[in-house]
Amino acid sequence: YGLSDFLIDQVTDSDTPADIAAKALQHFCIEEGEFNGFLPGVQIAVQFLTESYSDFPPHQCLADLRAILEAGGDEGAIRQWVR
Repeated sequence: YGLSDFLIDQVTDSDTPADIAAKALQHFCIEEGEFNGFLPGVQIAVQFLTESYSDFPPHQCLADLRAILEAGGDEGAIRQWVR
């Protein structure tokens, strides 16, 4: 299930960059309620946010994201982190 399928099946025209990043983290990095260790997915989502929002501080909040992913990657928690 690759990037093209994700973009076609899960991303809508009304999604903000924050919505897309949250959906991508949930889709690519969480399996059966646990972080699957897919670090490229995390890196891509963070890079996307950095490029989308000039004030996004990636280094300051990666520890928070790691904690959320390791706790099972609750979609609401991921969305809150992105915001």
